Amino acid sequence: MERKSTSENKTKFDRFVDSVLSVIFDNKYIRPERLIFLVVGLCMILYDRPWDPHADVYSRGMRVSLSGRWLGAGFGLCVILGGLLYKLPKKYPEEGTICPKCQTPFGVERVKTPENGKCPDCNVELEPIDGFYDRHPVLKDKDNEFPEDLMDDLK
Repeated sequence: MERKSTSENKTKFDRFVDSVLSVIFDNKYIRPERLIFLVVGLCMILYDRPWDPHADVYSRGMRVSLSGRWLGAGFGLCVILGGLLYKLPKKYPEEGTICPKCQTPFGVERVKTPENGKCPDCNVELEPIDGFYDRHPVLKDKDNEFPEDLMDDLK
């Protein structure tokens, strides 16, 4: 009789390891930047060895006291927590949107797009900026356009 690899046949430890690994590798928030913080913080804690009062730890040629090692390990823990909790900036800027009624742009020049996708002033659904004036030629500003004959001279 074969043993099936189901969660019923796994020990509690195996299920714990599987859940931790799934959180780490299936999570879209774990990125190399976060892993670097984790590794650096863990190395700081392991180097300081505050749990061993008889260990000799040196920094710049001088022996570090036990309280100094605990401070270093605490700083390493802060580095780990900072790496886990810090909200990393988006790799790609959000797509620019515009209100078709008041023509206010969102998502450009640090103006964040509203969560509900509607203009906060007009309560109208926002549209993508790309091709907005092609879709709405009536809203195009005629004062800032070049005359057609000038454009022909430039060609």
